Amino acid sequence: MPCQIRLNGRSEQLSDDVRTVHQLLAVKGVNPARVAVELNRRILPRNQFESTSLSAGDVVEVVTFVGGG
Repeated sequence: MPCQIRLNGRSEQLSDDVRTVHQLLAVKGVNPARVAVELNRRILPRNQFESTSLSAGDVVEVVTFVGGG
């Protein structure tokens, strides 16, 4: 069953096949090695992206690293 989350300040309806943070990043085309993820106001370690399930009402912030010089 699809669930509603908040992603970077916007309401997002997830499809049935998106159940983990890793799957969310994949469908959004985001390289997990280049982002930090905050789930419900807690920084999520990268090694937990695949094992962390998303639930209705979760608040997810994805921050991309930007290099400069």
